[in-house]
Amino acid sequence: MPRGHSWGLPHHIWQFNPKSLRRLVESCGLLPEDCYTGVLGVIGAYERGGPTLRERLVWFVARKLGLGNRLMLIARKPVSAIANG
Repeated sequence: MPRGHSWGLPHHIWQFNPKSLRRLVESCGLLPEDCYTGVLGVIGAYERGGPTLRERLVWFVARKLGLGNRLMLIARKPVSAIANG
């Protein structure tokens, strides 16, 4: 962890990858629709005066490869669950 950074609680209590998050959502009876990864809100970059050219290049490559520090999964209730209330 970079010097001067806290654990960022409560945001860094749980860590998932796309597969484990999909399993969690499915175990709750939801249907995964889509999954996104990316580089968002990088701590410290803007506090230092903005991301450097190197950081922006790394973030660009990470986005293209589907890597990053953020994971978002879109899920929905099955139609049967909606119909049954």
